Amino acid sequence: MVKFGEEEITELHQSDHALVFWQSSMYVQVHTSFGMKIQVQVSPEIQLYITPPRNHTEVISGLCGNDNSDTTDDFTTSSRIIENSAQPFAQSWSVGDCRVNIHSTCINKDNALKCQKNQVFSYNMQACNHTCRSLSGHDPRCGLEDAPVEGCGCPEGTHLNQGDTCSTKAECDCHHYRGTTPPGPVVIDSRQCVCENGELKCSQDCGCRNGKVCVHCSKNVVNTAPKTCDSLSKPMGPCESGCYCPIDQYEDHRGNCVSLHNCTCMYSGKVFSAGQHVKTNCKTCVCGQGQWDCKDEPCPGKCQVYGNGHYQTFDSKWYRFDGHCQYTLVEDGCGTRNGTFSVRVEGVPCCDEALTCSRSIVLNLQGEVTLTLSDMKVTRRHHEGWTLKDHSLYSTHTVGLYIIISVPSRGITLIWDKHTRITIELHEKWRNRVCGLCGNFDFNEMNDLQISGSAVVSGPLAFGNSWKAATPPCSDVTKEIFPCERNSYCLAWAQRRCMIIKGDTFKDCHLKVEPDPYYQACVQESCSCEFEGKFLGFCTAVAAYAEACSDQNVCVKWRTPDLCPVYCDFYNEQGQCSWHYEACGEMLTCGKDNYINHKLEGCYPRCSRQVPYYDENTGRCELSGDPHYTSFQGVYFDFLDDCTYILVEEQTPRHNLTIAVDNFYCVQGLQGSCAKGIILKYQNNIATLSILPNMVKATLNKVTIEPPYEEHGLRFETTGYIVSIYIPEVRSYVSLSPHYNLGVSLAMEHFINNTQGQCGVCGGGSCIRKGGKIEKDSCCDKTAYDWVYADPLKPACASAPRDRPCDYVPPIPSPPTPCPATRLCDLLDHPRYVNLNSTKKNCEFDSCRNGPCSSLEQAADECKKAGFCIDWRVLTNGGCDVTCPKGLAYRECHNKLDDFCDGGRQYPGASLEKNKAGCFCPSGLFRAGNHSDICVSDCAYCKGPLGEPKLPGEVWQSGCNMCTCNNQTRTEKCFPKPPVPLVTCRPNAVLVNTSCCGDQICVEKTCSYQGKTYKVGDRWTDAAHPCMSYNCSIAGIQTETRVCPTVECQEEDRIWDDQHCCFTCNQRCAPKVTSISVTVDNCTTFNQIPVCQGQCDLQVEQKGRCCQELSSDRRAVTLQCFDLKIRHHTYKHITSWECRACSILH
Repeated sequence: MVKFGEEEITELHQSDHALVFWQSSMYVQVHTSFGMKIQVQVSPEIQLYITPPRNHTEVISGLCGNDNSDTTDDFTTSSRIIENSAQPFAQSWSVGDCRVNIHSTCINKDNALKCQKNQVFSYNMQACNHTCRSLSGHDPRCGLEDAPVEGCGCPEGTHLNQGDTCSTKAECDCHHYRGTTPPGPVVIDSRQCVCENGELKCSQDCGCRNGKVCVHCSKNVVNTAPKTCDSLSKPMGPCESGCYCPIDQYEDHRGNCVSLHNCTCMYSGKVFSAGQHVKTNCKTCVCGQGQWDCKDEPCPGKCQVYGNGHYQTFDSKWYRFDGHCQYTLVEDGCGTRNGTFSVRVEGVPCCDEALTCSRSIVLNLQGEVTLTLSDMKVTRRHHEGWTLKDHSLYSTHTVGLYIIISVPSRGITLIWDKHTRITIELHEKWRNRVCGLCGNFDFNEMNDLQISGSAVVSGPLAFGNSWKAATPPCSDVTKEIFPCERNSYCLAWAQRRCMIIKGDTFKDCHLKVEPDPYYQACVQESCSCEFEGKFLGFCTAVAAYAEACSDQNVCVKWRTPDLCPVYCDFYNEQGQCSWHYEACGEMLTCGKDNYINHKLEGCYPRCSRQVPYYDENTGRCELSGDPHYTSFQGVYFDFLDDCTYILVEEQTPRHNLTIAVDNFYCVQGLQGSCAKGIILKYQNNIATLSILPNMVKATLNKVTIEPPYEEHGLRFETTGYIVSIYIPEVRSYVSLSPHYNLGVSLAMEHFINNTQGQCGVCGGGSCIRKGGKIEKDSCCDKTAYDWVYADPLKPACASAPRDRPCDYVPPIPSPPTPCPATRLCDLLDHPRYVNLNSTKKNCEFDSCRNGPCSSLEQAADECKKAGFCIDWRVLTNGGCDVTCPKGLAYRECHNKLDDFCDGGRQYPGASLEKNKAGCFCPSGLFRAGNHSDICVSDCAYCKGPLGEPKLPGEVWQSGCNMCTCNNQTRTEKCFPKPPVPLVTCRPNAVLVNTSCCGDQICVEKTCSYQGKTYKVGDRWTDAAHPCMSYNCSIAGIQTETRVCPTVECQEEDRIWDDQHCCFTCNQRCAPKVTSISVTVDNCTTFNQIPVCQGQCDLQVEQKGRCCQELSSDRRAVTLQCFDLKIRHHTYKHITSWECRACSILH
């Protein structure tokens, strides 16, 4: 049996490349287009004869030798060495497994050959003109130089017909291009024909119109004259009878006859006229003479990954690998080369760790900057030595649903859908210079899966593990179970959903982008059907195919309100409808260069032709220190009054937004105010931020709230230092720090040219007055007086000055007390700071008032905007330190709030508008709750009796139970405490219950008296009860009372003992000198005279002896009279005393 593909050749097969026919029943002849002849004897045993082309001398090898006219090297093996034996020579050319076992030749004793039907045997058999087919037209076998062969065939006068029978001419079937027909009349191609003597005769009329002529193929087995524009670029095929254009004209794809120069071309099912061009696959092609003339253009490489590890390399190879480590997606540091960039990717698992719900991407531009794409935002970290002049190195833009990172100078573009899909585009200059999970970009997909550091090509699992980053450490993926293997019950449902890719929705794209790899990826993503509504795998997979179609200029609007909807009304303001979903959006945006030409789906504003550019910038107004203002347009001015003033209000109310600053004189006796608070009115709500010592207090509608908190369209966030109020609906916010730094950020698309107040017009003038008049930029400190806010807490400000003219000169105040110099402001001269002269002046001014911290903080914020983070507080020797709650650490630059636990699960902290300072959990830890200051390492924790977190394995007592946090279930397990054995106490101790659970301990007995505790055996007295003494015994407090003897005497004669309990009387008779006034006839003086004092023997009855004088003398004393005269007087002066019988003194 001889076959061509699946078709059996019973007589003859002819194509552009070969002619195959049966020469006889035993031999098959093959003639190739390049001159090789092959003759095969098929019976009674296989024999092969090969005649090589004449120009192949010395370039062939194998079992037939090398045809070099040298028979000595005919036994050259496949490894190019000459063998001397036939067996090893033949074995070297074996294909596949072959046993070395040459059987002996068997001699067939029966040489008789039986011919089929009416055929006869001949040793001189030829095929030329011996078949019925040869009667229907030219026989290609007749022009060949072939020797006759032996075998069965038809005798002279007959021809081989169908069924291997020999027939006369009259009995021969007629052969035509569509098959055979028996003798007699027949209709072929709508023409009347007759089969006679093996020849088909047909009428010449085809009913042609439009100048076409009739062509009959019954005499032509092969079409030698292409007659359509489409056939010019195809191999010659079998002829088909019909109407064709005249000679030198061709039928174009529209059915018209045209000259060769006007022939049309086909591309992706569409017709293009001569001269038209298309761009596809990095080529520009022009249609001419029915064929495309294509020229190469710079061809960027494109690699993408999405979902659960569906990769398409730069060379368009698809494979699957899903790991949750960090992997190198692409880098140029391959082999021994030093790299200049790298892109690493890390899959972030869902709550079901088998699925990937998002990806974190790190773009490292060596020596310049590291960009991290995570949590739906982009953060940057500049490397040492980066300066502002390099700011144009890269750009970040939001386009539709995507974020685009472009590094034009290096030919690198990243397109991120903010979830799992990342696309990397590289300029053609990176060809053969990169490596990683995206392949090597050499236009050959066969070597894309090369193990890192080698040229070995492997499977996806080993390949993916080899590109795992060294840090952080992570285990290899050992076994991959993809969603459809894990959830086989979802397969049919997933296939049904994903048929949208192969169905009519995308039919216009099928000819331009092969849908099958995208369909297969979609099925795998959709097999996670239990996560429908939470996992975006299906939507991401379909969006990937839609974007590939958009790249080929086929825009498909496939989303519906029920199928992966995108809602754009969120961006529309009240009563407006300018934002709409676009499947292949394009938008002119302020700040975006022309090199961003991707047509990406998403929400786009429809701008008018008069103002086609959309401005998505933000306006920012800032206050710092005493306070120093920066308007929306960047104008600096100082304003030192202490009322409450309007910073921002709308000229034409649209969002009902007003922002006011509450100023106060922050240093007694010095002219200079500080911003101590913000008042924000939004719609019908009032929110405030107020500075308290070392913190900022927030209220909403007069109720104090603890951030984070969200209500009425306002979201409060805190870093533990800075408190912000976000208004998501209008993409704006305000913030305040304890060091009097205030910021206002407004979205241009909502507020451009529609604000007024001390911050000026967003997008317009800086110095605006009530009524809308714009003054020159040097007048802002005067126009600021106009914007007094009606603050009920400051009634005196109702009469505050307004309408200050621009040439107003305030009275010069008395010179203030010289301010002590501070060295902290010298930090602004540090080389890391640039052009901060005005900030340093503000710092020196503020040093006399509220300190330099505000200006230093503002300078650090300016550096954060430029991508620098400066840890400046450590240089202030504690002067500007921020005190954090225990367990939290201060960080100068943080781009998100701490992750937190809720219900045993870890939730990501909110992203911050920019890097901000605050108190955060140490690395690797997160907060035990959204409002908690406790940092934990595991969210699946238990709670103690006071709600405090308990980690797995921890043991604690709760009431009468002992509790533990189970390591596996992460739940509390409590058991009653075991009974305590009976305790025997010492004699001076007593058994005391320590709890209601029966816990007892021995406590040493003590006595308590008036708040003091005494041990057994202690003695003490009380001054309030001097005749009592106390002692502490086992029975309690014992008292003793002292009995005093009964004595009587005057208080001044009593002599008390040490305890002031008993007394004795002074019994010694003795003189006492006393000062006595002596008066005689109105003349007076004072003199020291001794008198008797003391008692003698006391008796119950008042009778007995008294202390009386024993001897005396007369002495003189001088008296002073009223008339100023002096008078002398004599008196008796006692000189001795004794006790004797009492007498009555007169």
